[in-house]
Amino acid sequence: MAAHDPPLATADAGTSTGLYCYGVMWAHAASGQPEGVAGAHVETVHAGDLAALVSPVHTTKLRARRADLLKHLDVLSEALSEGVVLPFRFGTIFAGEDDLVGTLLEARGDELRGLLREFDGLVELNVKAFFREDVMLAEIVRESPRIARLRKETAQGPAAATYGRRVELGELVAAEVAARSAVEADQIIRRLRPLARNVDVDTERVEQQVLRAAFLVERGRLESFDAEMDALAREREGRIDFKYLGPLPPHSFVALEAAR
Repeated sequence: MAAHDPPLATADAGTSTGLYCYGVMWAHAASGQPEGVAGAHVETVHAGDLAALVSPVHTTKLRARRADLLKHLDVLSEALSEGVVLPFRFGTIFAGEDDLVGTLLEARGDELRGLLREFDGLVELNVKAFFREDVMLAEIVRESPRIARLRKETAQGPAAATYGRRVELGELVAAEVAARSAVEADQIIRRLRPLARNVDVDTERVEQQVLRAAFLVERGRLESFDAEMDALAREREGRIDFKYLGPLPPHSFVALEAAR
């Protein structure tokens, strides 16, 4: 039988249209938090040894506003400090407590328990790397006589007369950047992969982006991962900039959704 916290958001009980779900964790580690999406108070709904982090919402579909996205992440990050948490995708809403307990905590209890055990002691670390555009362009021009010649030629003369060469120049530079990005990304992943249980690499190309990847790392290896990131940043200082975020719940490796 499910056990619940005191009624959620009593003052709004007459107008609430659902429960927004942030994630699931072990009941003994779950605790309410002060504020979630749309400023609502975060509570827990229990079913045996499982608990869902929730807050009342007045809509069945939530727009992905930056403030609410950050609240969603804040709630999960706070929960992570208490133990393993399985994150739900932003915007997951259940009709109410009975729906959440019946279709999630009870119906999928074995699945959730298995995932909680699988990800116990593991966190996600996000790594992004970007070329410094001016430095990379100078490097390409210096090392490619053909590109250097085309760059010089297209800097002179009417735009119409140099159109074909400008197109060629753009294609050559883009190809060089892509090739160098692939080499750098491979080197970075080779350095970090031994410290991680799993890696999820975003293959979508973004201008000047060398790498966007999520690493699933044991908590006991965080210091080693941090040290390797520091070394990578020092070695590429002035050429590649890094953005490093974590520890986070394992969003890239388990992102739950409500049953459809």
